[in-house]
Amino acid sequence: MSTGFTRAVNRYSGTVAGFLNTVDTLGQMVSVSIAAYLVVLAGTPGHLSWKASLYYYAAMFFVASVAWMFVKPRHVIVYSPGKGGV
Repeated sequence: MSTGFTRAVNRYSGTVAGFLNTVDTLGQMVSVSIAAYLVVLAGTPGHLSWKASLYYYAAMFFVASVAWMFVKPRHVIVYSPGKGGV
C-alpha cells in the first residue's frame, strides 16, 4: 500500500464520511425548498419562472467550487500515533 493511502485510512475516516453525507443530505433538502420558493417568487401569477432557480444553483456551484480551493487533501484531520492511529 502507498503511504498516502495508509495515512488517509485512519480510525475516524468513517465518522468523517458519515458527517459529510449527513450535511450533504440536509443541504439538498433545504436547497430544493429554496429553489421551489424562488420559482414561484420570480414568476407571475399563473406562470412560473425557472430563471431564478437556475441562477441560485449556479451561485451554489460557484460557492462550492471556491470552497474546494480551501481543501487540503494532504492534511490529516486526526492523527495520534500513540493511540492506535495509522
